[in-house]
Amino acid sequence: MTELRSALAAYDGKHTDLLESLRDRVEPRAAVLRQCVDLATDPDARLAAGATWLLRAWVEAGRQPSPGVMARLARALPAVQEHWARLHLCQTVRSLRVPRAHAAAFAAFLGECRLAKKPFLRAWAIDGLHRLALDHPAHEPAARAALEAGLADPAASVRARVRRIQAGD
Repeated sequence: MTELRSALAAYDGKHTDLLESLRDRVEPRAAVLRQCVDLATDPDARLAAGATWLLRAWVEAGRQPSPGVMARLARALPAVQEHWARLHLCQTVRSLRVPRAHAAAFAAFLGECRLAKKPFLRAWAIDGLHRLALDHPAHEPAARAALEAGLADPAASVRARVRRIQAGD
């Protein structure tokens, strides 16, 4: 984990230039994705946010984590506390193939994030629950309830995300 930790040490928590450079330079092999998962729970908010940004970017580009990395991520979810790290993980769900064995852990994480104070986190948690339910019908009731609640959310960003989901985005 030292290599990724060292590379992310220069991340200021705001500007993504360093993260984009790492995304383009580093091969997202299983060991690197494991480092991202491990850093997601780091007490240093910059490291947690940077590592989850990278994980999301690689998954969105088509790199699916190995079964071992997915199991590690599912176990780590309850310990991810940093706001940006949680947001990145919620956003990752739309591109992630979550195995049935880990769907409940993701549903619990997304359900908790759906109640967050930050509207974008709520919006993307609802999106994640919806995406999870598409692959795991057992989570459809929770996703449906989240969508209904999202339509009544005081934040326009949450209502907008729900409308985009309902429109097929």
